[in-house]
Amino acid sequence: MSPVVQSLRLPTLLLIGALAFGSTVLHVRPVLAESDASPQQLSTGDRVQITVFQQPELSGDFVVDRSGAVILPLVGAIPVQDLTLVEAEKRIAARLADGYMDRAVVSLKINEQRPIHILGDVRSPGSYPYRYGASVLSAVALAGGIGAAEQAAAGNRSELLQADERLQVLQATHRALYVRRARLEAQRAGSPKVVLPEGAPYASDDPDVARILKEEQDILSVQRVGHEQTLRLLRDQKPRLTAEIAGVKAQSDAEEKQLQLLQEHIADYNKLVSTGLARRYAMIELQREEARHKGNLARFAADIARLEISIGEIGVRIQEAENEYMRRTITELQEARARMQEMEITIPLAQEVRAARLTQSRTALMGAAGDTTYTVAILRSRSGKEELIQGDMRTRLAPGDIIEVRQQGSGGPAPPSLIGSLVVQAQNAATKPVEEAPVGETQ
Repeated sequence: MSPVVQSLRLPTLLLIGALAFGSTVLHVRPVLAESDASPQQLSTGDRVQITVFQQPELSGDFVVDRSGAVILPLVGAIPVQDLTLVEAEKRIAARLADGYMDRAVVSLKINEQRPIHILGDVRSPGSYPYRYGASVLSAVALAGGIGAAEQAAAGNRSELLQADERLQVLQATHRALYVRRARLEAQRAGSPKVVLPEGAPYASDDPDVARILKEEQDILSVQRVGHEQTLRLLRDQKPRLTAEIAGVKAQSDAEEKQLQLLQEHIADYNKLVSTGLARRYAMIELQREEARHKGNLARFAADIARLEISIGEIGVRIQEAENEYMRRTITELQEARARMQEMEITIPLAQEVRAARLTQSRTALMGAAGDTTYTVAILRSRSGKEELIQGDMRTRLAPGDIIEVRQQGSGGPAPPSLIGSLVVQAQNAATKPVEEAPVGETQ
C-alpha cells in the first residue's frame, strides 16, 4: 500500500466514504478544465517569505504550522489559515501594530507550496512538488505514467505529459513576467496603478491574468507606501532641525548681548582699578565671566554648524533613497525583460516538442484500443472543508490535492477504488468496540 494512502487521516477517509455510500457530507464539483480564479489561500505546510519593511529581525522564511499559524520572533503565533496573501499581510500588520511597531508595512509571498499526492493506476504513487499550472496530466507524468503494461506506449504518453506541462509552465511564467514588467514600468514612471499596454497578448479579464495583475498591484502599492514613508520620515526631520537652529541662534544672540554689557562694565571697572578705587581681584572675576560668555558663543556657533550639516546630510539621504528605489526597480525590470526574451525563444521550441510527442502518442492518447478510459477523482481542501472533484486529465490542480486515477475498460465495471476500500477499513476500525481499562488505571 502506498505511503501516501497510509498517511490519509481517518476524518478525510470517512468523508470520502460517506460520499461513496450516498451521503451528502462532501460537495462534488464538476470537471474543472481551468484553474480556479479565486485568490489562493494559505494552509498548513506552505512555506512563506514575510518581509516587514526596515525590520530584518521580523522578516524571513516561515512555515504555516499544524495549527495554521506562522510564528514571528517577539510577536508569537499569528493565525493565517485559509487567508489570502493580502488578508494575511493585513493581519500580520495589525498584530505588529498592537504594541510592537506603528504603521508596519508587510509583504508576503509563497516560496514553497504544499505537495500534491497521486495514487491509483500510476507507476509511482506518492507525493510530488506542486508546480504552477500543473494538471492531472502533469501529475500522472510525474508519477511515471499510467499502468505497468505496454511500457513503450506509456513512456510515450509520459513524455507527452512532461512536454505539455513544460509548455504550460513556460506560458504561465511568460504571462507572469509580462504583468510584472508592466508593474515595474509603472513603478519606474511613478504611476500608482498597473495597466497592461494596448495590444497586450494577454487580456486583463482573463482569470489568471487578473489574479497576477492584482498581486502585482498589491506589490506596487506596498513598495510605494514603504518608499513614501521613508522619504516622509527624512523630510520631517528638516523642520525640526531648522527650529533647533533658530533656538540656538536666539541663545547665541542673548549670549552676545550679555557679553557686550559685561565688556562695558569691565571698561568702567578698569578705570576705577587704575585710580585705586576698586580692587583688582574683582576685576579678575569679571574677566573670567567674559571668557565664559565667549566660550558659550563658540559652542553655539559649533552647534549651528553641526545642525546645518545634518540638514545637508538629510538631503543626501533623501536622494540616496530615491536612487536606491529607482536602481532596484530598473534592475528588476532588466531581469524581467531578459527572462521574457528567454521565454519567447523557449516557448516555440517547447510547442514543437509537444507537437512531436503528440504525434508519437496520438494512438495511445485517443484510445486506439477503443476500450480504455480513465476516471479521475481529486480530494481538495478549501476554507477548512473537503471537496471531492470529478475531473479529467486536463483538470488543473491546486496545492495539497490528492488525485486518484483509475483505468476503466468499456463494457466492464469500474475497478474498485483504493480510497473507497480504505474508507471501509476505516469504518470497520471506527465501529470496533474499545476495551475498557482495568479499575485504577488511566486510559
